[in-house]
Amino acid sequence: VLQRITPKKIAQVGGEQVEYADYEEEFGNDGLRAGETTIVECESDEAIGMALAFGVPLRVESSLYQRASVPVAPSSEKGTSTRSKNIIEHLPLWKCTDIGGTFEVEGEAQISDQSNPISIPRTTTSIFDSIFDEKSAPSQLFPNDNPIKSLDEYDELTNEAKAKTLSELSNFSGKLPRPRVLRTSENNPLDELLLPLIDESVRRQYYIREAEQSGDFERAEELRAQRSRRQIAKEKAAEAMESGSNRGLDQWESEAEFLESLRADITQDEGSYSRFLDRDYWYEKDRQATAKRVDRSKFGNLLDGIE
Repeated sequence: VLQRITPKKIAQVGGEQVEYADYEEEFGNDGLRAGETTIVECESDEAIGMALAFGVPLRVESSLYQRASVPVAPSSEKGTSTRSKNIIEHLPLWKCTDIGGTFEVEGEAQISDQSNPISIPRTTTSIFDSIFDEKSAPSQLFPNDNPIKSLDEYDELTNEAKAKTLSELSNFSGKLPRPRVLRTSENNPLDELLLPLIDESVRRQYYIREAEQSGDFERAEELRAQRSRRQIAKEKAAEAMESGSNRGLDQWESEAEFLESLRADITQDEGSYSRFLDRDYWYEKDRQATAKRVDRSKFGNLLDGIE
């Protein structure tokens, strides 16, 4: 729990310097003015650093302290570089005096050969900690993964599952939002990151439903008019399944799969990139029909004529 400081500023008034308190300064944090108290989500080392910097006590739950504390002693070692801008070089060093102690996280299946394990409880941010690092840009021109096949599958995803899906997508590069941002944002930031990277038909269905729920039926009709042939085929397959028409289901599922095979990237809207990157519909139809007519038994092999 921190209280925002009130900065002092100096202004020239009538040739004299006047010091005054600026209560409007936000320090880059929208809506957080001088004197206001707020709860800040931070890592343990950040909390310790703040306590050391301002000389205030750091309060920890006794049960957590008893489980996670270790005996330490100050070290005489100092940083080698006096010009380094890294604060680590200037902070006092502490060493653990109990070399037999180990740290383990609750819920992780690991067996320690140390005699004195210290159990650290999981935090609310644990589920995201391993995937907050920024990913490098994908090397392939188009993504080759499509984990979400339908709107129902997308609706079943929890925030943890969305974060995990993003971290595994080959076409995602960037950082995931912190849990605090997820809790305070009006719109889910994970949806804003994930929707542009998933199957275009699922994304359009999501936006159509969103437009209808907000009462923007004009936008919903516009989105329907822009549906790809593949999405239309998928929707007709779903209608055939609901009506119990197995023949129609097989026909439209086959058509949807064929249309998917033509696309270089099914995560992008149809027509958003050069059509020459996709395979031609009629050429591919004719090629497959010709391949079905060919009697492969009439073809020989490399061993023909060899006794």
